[in-house]
Amino acid sequence: MWAVLGLYDYKGARVLSHSGRDTGFRSNFLLLPDTRSAVILMCNADHVGLQVLNRTLIDIVLGEEPEDLPYAIARPLAELMVHQAVD
Repeated sequence: MWAVLGLYDYKGARVLSHSGRDTGFRSNFLLLPDTRSAVILMCNADHVGLQVLNRTLIDIVLGEEPEDLPYAIARPLAELMVHQAVD
């Protein structure tokens, strides 16, 4: 198991982060002291990168429009199957 503690600036806001992982798990705890907010992410997968999710959630907390999230081809295919009744 390992953990990382950091303090950085994101779009003018101070962010204190603490992340960690172990086999099969990843987590990240973000404090935004200027907005008195926190973001907590916990995943039951150790192969998932949390950076894109972290930025997206911080953007939401800061009241900014998040950038588009990349996603796998499985998502639009599943939506197509559901909405077009494809078997």
